[in-house]
Amino acid sequence: MDNVRWDMNNGRWQQGFTLVETIMVLVIVGIMSASVTTRWPGSDMEVRASAEQLATDLRQVQTICMQQHQQTSCQLWRSATNGYTMQILLKLASASQDISGLTTSWMLQDGDQTPCSVVRNNLDATLTKTVTLPGMTLTWPSSAGTPMVLAFDGTGTPIDSVTKVPISDDPIITVTKSGASRTVQLFHLTGMVR
Repeated sequence: MDNVRWDMNNGRWQQGFTLVETIMVLVIVGIMSASVTTRWPGSDMEVRASAEQLATDLRQVQTICMQQHQQTSCQLWRSATNGYTMQILLKLASASQDISGLTTSWMLQDGDQTPCSVVRNNLDATLTKTVTLPGMTLTWPSSAGTPMVLAFDGTGTPIDSVTKVPISDDPIITVTKSGASRTVQLFHLTGMVR
């Protein structure tokens, strides 16, 4: 772009940029800054995605419990400061019952390729899957000073993993990274995860 122009009205050379050139530069700088901001390490987007993954896993464990009715026990607990473990205990109709469809659907949920381990013992099967959220910190609800184990019964109701009675409060899990945080809440009356 040539920034020297001849002004026909007063017969002089003028220097500068036109309004259109200036606006185009501002638009390009704005697009570039928006792109960099959303990809900046520690941004709220990573925390939001991790919190959504946790909420999705909670919903999936709850759904499996409801599909299996009273023949199962489903639990989710913090396994590290940046991860959690999900476990499903199934009561099988026979020792040869095929559960490959359940393990495959659990493994491939949302494109997740993390395999789950399967341990069979006569009429019981235990499916376990550990998820790590790199760089995140999980603040887990506690019960009597220890991190709470979130469990569901066959109707999807959140229950105490030890006493097997419905819980009486709404546990909140906080996902944090570099000052950004998101919460995942489990409502005790409805079992809704938000």
